[in-house]
Amino acid sequence: MQIKTITNLIKFLQHMDKKTNLELLLLYGFILERNPFDSIELRISLSNKDSFFEEKKGFMEECEKTTEITFPIFYYKYPKELYEFLRFCIINDKDLGLSDLSDFNFNDENNFKLEKIIRKLVLFSCEKILKNYSKKIFEEKILNS
Repeated sequence: MQIKTITNLIKFLQHMDKKTNLELLLLYGFILERNPFDSIELRISLSNKDSFFEEKKGFMEECEKTTEITFPIFYYKYPKELYEFLRFCIINDKDLGLSDLSDFNFNDENNFKLEKIIRKLVLFSCEKILKNYSKKIFEEKILNS
């Protein structure tokens, strides 16, 4: 009896491979929190036109990071690291004052002007990416499952 249950579970898991939460909900009645197939990818990179580009690039290299990072954007949430990296990307000399990049708190959400710019940037970027997705193909995929 246990072998049959395990075999059925394996078949089930293989069949639900690469399904969005909408597909899982319609087909099986549940969703997965952090389903990688229920997101879009947003790639953020430092602008080489930024007056602090070389300093920021050096800072990223010291941290063993690249100047481009891809983030998954879920329907219901976004990674906190996305906002931290965007703060880093768009920070300027006015935001820094006399501080060094390493002294700046990229977790600080109290700079409302900066946060407003970031939210607009994320919204604009997501809308631009979503325009590339075909609703017709997505709807046919659900109906044919």
